[in-house]
Formats: sequence, structure tokens, C-alpha cells
Amino acid sequence: MNSVKEKRAGASNGGARTESAGTVRRRPVWLGMALIALATPLAGQTLGQRIESVREGWVTFRTEVKDGVEVCERGIRVRSEGEAIRTYGRRGSDASCSAGPLQVEVRVAEGRVREVEARPLRERAGATALGAVEPGSASRFLVELAYRDASEEAVEAGFFLAQLPRGIAPSGGILRAAGDRALPAGVRRSALFWAGQLAADRVVAELALEAPHPKTRRTAFFWLAQRDEPRVADFLAEVILGHRNGGAPPGKGPA
Repeated sequence: MNSVKEKRAGASNGGARTESAGTVRRRPVWLGMALIALATPLAGQTLGQRIESVREGWVTFRTEVKDGVEVCERGIRVRSEGEAIRTYGRRGSDASCSAGPLQVEVRVAEGRVREVEARPLRERAGATALGAVEPGSASRFLVELAYRDASEEAVEAGFFLAQLPRGIAPSGGILRAAGDRALPAGVRRSALFWAGQLAADRVVAELALEAPHPKTRRTAFFWLAQRDEPRVADFLAEVILGHRNGGAPPGKGPA
């Protein structure tokens, strides 16, 4: 009789049941639903939201890189087809290079990204480690720093590092930033510079049509990308997307 009363009391108390000794107590249904509700927003957060939620300190994540990319303690080496290795980062000899993964280290202050660095895999003391990140998510976060009130130094590093994750071509996002007049001039200049590098890597435009050597073409696109003009961004977009095979470069020929 007492056991029946206990079961009825449990049924009227949110679904909890009081069993005799030796049996497992069932958690209230509302408690399980609350736990699910708490976990769902975190699972739905973007990489940028997860990083900025730290508010203060360093956050790290790792991602796979393309073939030809070497991650070094003193910078990044990129080998392009038919060209010598290009080095980005601190100068000096560095024997500690590997083919990845790339570890991206982000310093956040007051919820704002202030610094972005890249290293071979290592443990950074005191950092929040997010672990492995899908290449597309990593590249997207790095490009979107331009729109996240990050420092200009962090944005510039992001544009470069966004090109390294395996299987990803971030040209669309970089070109968008290059042509967005709402962004600070320094951010646009950085986007134009890297858009120029992408254009040089993809195709020989009319500007460098007569240049037989890849290094000469790259130099031409480098100087073109220094011009903070909407027509330059449009021209680079046509080159990268393969829509321009002839015609005059910006500033030449009919307006």
C-alpha cells in the first residue's frame, strides 16, 4: 500500500519516482529537457562566436593545410608550382617546419580579436583550446575578421592565413572586403593586396600579358593592388573568377 502511494506521489511531482532501495531513481523529465536546451546554443555557435565568447585571453584551434604549405615556428612557407618557396612571417633560418596541421592562436581582449598568430602544433599555456576545426570554418572565420571589429593587424593576418586551409579558396570573401567602402581604408588595402596575390596566382591578365616570367606578373599585380579604387577591386574579381581574358587594365583605355 505504501509503495502505491509513493509511486502516485512521484507521478504528480514532475515525473520523478521514488523506488524501493536497490532500484535506480529516474530523473525528472524537465531536468533532461533543460540540459538539452543549455547545450543547443553552444553547438549552434560559429567559430567566431565561440572564440569571442572567451572575452579575455588566448584561444587556439588547428586545421589541415594545402599541399605545399609548411608551418614553421618562425613563419609560413608556401611553395607555388614553378616558383621558389615564399616565406611569410619572422625572418631567419627555421628548421622546425612541418606539413601541418596549422595551429591558429587568437588573442581576445574585451571580446575583440587583437592578435592572430600561426604555429606548428603545441600547447599554449593558459589558452582555451578548441581542438580540430573544419578547414572551411577556419578560413571563413579568418576572412570575416574584417567585419568583426578586429584590429587591422589581426585582419591582415587573417586574410593570409585564410588561404592555407586544405581545399578552400577564400577569394570571394577577400574580394568582398576589398570593394566594401564601409570598411576602414587599412582593411581594404590589405584585402586588395591579397586579392592581387590571388589574381597573380590564377591567370595572366592583360596588365601582364606580355610578361613571360611568373615573378614579373606577380610584381605587376602587386603594384596594381596598392590602388584603393573600386575599379581595381572589380578588375581583380574578373581575373580571379576567370571572366577577363583581354581588355585594358583599370585606368587605361575607355572609361
